[in-house]
Amino acid sequence: MTTNEVLTVLAVFLGPITALWVQRELDKRRETRRRQQELFRTIWATRTFPQRLQYRHVEALNMVGIDFLKASSVTDAWAEYLDKLNSPDPQDEAQKPQFYKERDAKFHALIFAMSQSLRYKFTRLEVEKQFYSPQAHGTWAEQDTILRNGVVSLFKNESALPIRIITDEVIHSPEP
Repeated sequence: MTTNEVLTVLAVFLGPITALWVQRELDKRRETRRRQQELFRTIWATRTFPQRLQYRHVEALNMVGIDFLKASSVTDAWAEYLDKLNSPDPQDEAQKPQFYKERDAKFHALIFAMSQSLRYKFTRLEVEKQFYSPQAHGTWAEQDTILRNGVVSLFKNESALPIRIITDEVIHSPEP
């Protein structure tokens, strides 16, 4: 068998196998990118407060380490943000604004790193300030918290339901 014939036989057998391997690798990359984009879109859509408390936001944050495993800039920013999230709030009220500002900065750094990894052309300013969050959402979140705390307080017998009796005088018209 000549070299040419050996190469022809190898090409006949290895060509389809190589093509399948390349296709699988391309499919894996496409799926990884799709998951990363989906994750980014969820975090992007829920990046304002109080939406950051939603389960889908928290779930998305918890998946960053898996879906961006090979993007070290993202996983580094993610680790720093999680560290700040898991740090207890300062007891001193005067320190709280700075603490929350630093936590927001870590969050924005994470979103920016994700956007860069996905080759989106966002600026840091767009990440930090370009969103819409109706004031009513904050009001509703505050009211929900008050309601939940009130119901919990009732069930724990830490408070009672206030009752007020109102009487209306009933005016009877004379019967004809």
